[in-house]
Amino acid sequence: MLDTPSFLAFYFNIYQCILYSSVKRDDKRSFWKKMRDKYIAGILIILSMAVFITGLNWGLPSEKLNGLYFSKEEHLTKHISELKETELPRFFYNPIRTYHPDEYFILKCLYMIKIPDIFNFSQFSIGGAFLFLYGAILFILYKLNFISITKDIAFYFLHPEKIARMYIVGRFICVLYGTGIVILTYFLTKKIFKSKIAGFFSSFLLIFSPLFLLNAHYMYVDIPGVFWMMILLFFCVKYINGEKINPLIIGFLSGMSAGNKLTFILTFFIPLITFMMAKEEPRKKIKNISLSFLSFSITLFLTTPYLFSALFHLFHAEGKHATKFSFIPGFYILCLRYGLGFPLFLLLLSGLFITFLFERNISSDKKLLILWILFYFFTMSCLSLKFARYILPVIPPFIIIGTGKWFEFQKYKFIRNVLIISVGVFTFVYGMAFETLFIRENVRTEAGLWIKENIKPQSDIGVTEIPWQFQLPPFDYYTYPVAVSGYRFEKVKEKRPLYFILSSFQAPIPPYPTSLEKKRMNFYREFIKSGLYREEKRFERYPSFAGFTFKFRKIPEDMVYVNPTIIIFKKMNKEIFDYNLPKELIAQYPLKEREKARLMVVDRKSGNIIESIFEKLDGFLQPGEVIVLNDSKVIPARLYFRKETGGKLEVFLLRNKGEYIWEVLIRGKIKPGRKFYSSEVEGEVLEKTEKGSYIVRFNLEKEKIKEYGEIPLPPYIKREPQPEDMEYYQTVYAKKEGSVAAPTAGLHFTEEILKKLEKKGVKITFLTLHIGWASFKIIRKEEKVDEEFFEIPEETAEVINEAKRSGKRIIAVGTSCVRALESAEKDGKVIPFKGFTNLFIKKGHIFKIVDALITNFHLPNSTHLYLVCAFAGKELMEKAYKLAVEKRYRFYSYGDAMFII
Repeated sequence: MLDTPSFLAFYFNIYQCILYSSVKRDDKRSFWKKMRDKYIAGILIILSMAVFITGLNWGLPSEKLNGLYFSKEEHLTKHISELKETELPRFFYNPIRTYHPDEYFILKCLYMIKIPDIFNFSQFSIGGAFLFLYGAILFILYKLNFISITKDIAFYFLHPEKIARMYIVGRFICVLYGTGIVILTYFLTKKIFKSKIAGFFSSFLLIFSPLFLLNAHYMYVDIPGVFWMMILLFFCVKYINGEKINPLIIGFLSGMSAGNKLTFILTFFIPLITFMMAKEEPRKKIKNISLSFLSFSITLFLTTPYLFSALFHLFHAEGKHATKFSFIPGFYILCLRYGLGFPLFLLLLSGLFITFLFERNISSDKKLLILWILFYFFTMSCLSLKFARYILPVIPPFIIIGTGKWFEFQKYKFIRNVLIISVGVFTFVYGMAFETLFIRENVRTEAGLWIKENIKPQSDIGVTEIPWQFQLPPFDYYTYPVAVSGYRFEKVKEKRPLYFILSSFQAPIPPYPTSLEKKRMNFYREFIKSGLYREEKRFERYPSFAGFTFKFRKIPEDMVYVNPTIIIFKKMNKEIFDYNLPKELIAQYPLKEREKARLMVVDRKSGNIIESIFEKLDGFLQPGEVIVLNDSKVIPARLYFRKETGGKLEVFLLRNKGEYIWEVLIRGKIKPGRKFYSSEVEGEVLEKTEKGSYIVRFNLEKEKIKEYGEIPLPPYIKREPQPEDMEYYQTVYAKKEGSVAAPTAGLHFTEEILKKLEKKGVKITFLTLHIGWASFKIIRKEEKVDEEFFEIPEETAEVINEAKRSGKRIIAVGTSCVRALESAEKDGKVIPFKGFTNLFIKKGHIFKIVDALITNFHLPNSTHLYLVCAFAGKELMEKAYKLAVEKRYRFYSYGDAMFII
């Protein structure tokens, strides 16, 4: 690989030649001004290279991904043995492909090259101008032992990092092409508008335009094609301005552009218009057009010898990629809007309009760029090729014309400058937001890791299509049987796999492609409406930078390539009530006025449901009835530490087992005997328990250690704890510290409500149950719950037993109270008790103490949901929860309340 200084020197020399060729001999500019151009070009080279190279290893084959595709060595061996078969499924080559859908085809074309078939399009499918150059560079690097090339495909399955290097080489070539486009944009803008700052700003905007930035990271033919098109524009502008350029060179440049991608055949429009606009005799114009067309045709044929079969395929292919004539300018306007960012799109569009409206004599070089923009845009709009990358050839000239015109605008300079700078800052942030997607772990990999860690082997996984590496996460097809349904929901109902995976490419899951097929949208509607599956895990990451996040509902398909959203669904457990909850209904913040929470009153006898608000609770109670509250107080149980090696640890206090000893959960890897530290606290891991928790000894007593913790918000609250959580994630009557999760049914009570109930004659009594982290545990097959400490004082037992004798209702506030009361029941009475319970209340349990229950809306498959279904009946709870979703109730800890009577 070239070292950086020599690479920069190489670029400086090339663009110095371009610069000097653009200057007339009688130009009296100073040597300093020439040098300054070199410095500007150098800055742009460094900036563009830094942006385009960052994340160059995105989505490459690796040992890590191989571990997801092949969880066992024998699976890899079996996979390789299948290479002998003549027909292999589409997913077979996934482990040696990248997350981009087309990069693999470059290598496939090189692998399949046969001289006798040089005129056959089916052998290539991409332009030879890039393919042959890439192949030649690979050959040189192979001779230098930088890469390994072999016809034995098995070698790359065994050594994915070897094929990854080949992708890196191709991507780096496109980085060089992309950098070349940036520099050409600077010189072309400067030449047309006579402004270095306009040239620099145009190039800056181009670098951070997401559509250009994204494609500059990929190994494909679009960026190389645009590079040759920009050189062509540069020389044609020189020709129009009176400089002598051989028409054979112009034709050659157009042919090189078209030799990368067949749609770039349209670039011959540029020399055609150039020679027609030139101030020459008609005979010379015809001669120049003829010579340039001859050069264009020869170059195109040499780089694309399969031209005629390719053209036939372009217009007569079958399937969704077939080219049809239909006018779709709206799609490409959308591509420019998202691909540039709306502010930049408006700036450029207004610059174009200002040129038309206020410039009476538009110069020939501007006319050339404007005519090319309009011709290419409207021609592509007729071809129904719904990919944003097809509009790339208009982006550099569009930026040049739109930006340059604003720099020519001399009125209201202050307002103009503020506008230009604002658009520049936005474009930088917008582009960097997409850049971060290349740097961070890809959601496909995250989803693949989750599957390996959380889905049991031999669990069947449903998909709509044979898995393709850019659509779905990597997982082991030998470990998990794959059920392919197509886009017919009847097949899903017939096969009913335990899990089902969908991504933005297969369903309207934001951000999804603007051209998503109707059958895919209809499938997803049926899938969700059926209620057969619920969302188990969602993997999504929107472009984000400097605190700004750009959320899209739908965008052009190739802008989704870098990071689609992936959802893993799980089949509903119909033995209990399971349900699918829209994530926006999960309350992330508490209501400022607790008592204003909505209250759904569910009558077990009649099945009727009444909607109210919590401050009107007293209207549903009678004098003499007893409300039982859990007075446990949440401790600040979450602490953060550093390991001896410097790695981060998150420690979650579960239970105190002595003055300095705690049972904890630890996020991060650490072995028994190791220590961890914070500024004031030191801990040592004593042992790891069978259930996965740890026993830890701290250097501070239990009251002191809690001073350094923060409130332990539940995992479904996707934000950092805030100061007000110390108040709102605590009941107003909490007294006895010990819980690591709040008894959330009691969060709705205020001092005023309690006084109102007492005034009405409702008796209020307390027990204590310290809620553990198992409160959020999803019940699988084991049907076990962890022990939790509880205490029922004698006074509380007496109040409850007296009410039972009088025929008054006992209303438990929260499932924690229900478990405590039912655990302490003996012969229909509550006995004073102090100890632990692991009572799991489910269908079939006979409730002997509790007559009514105030609770929240609970997690699917949680112990709480088992309990309320056992208490009220599964069908009635299904009815209530369905209504709650329809009426947009707030769910979970900070959510609304339900009163089951």
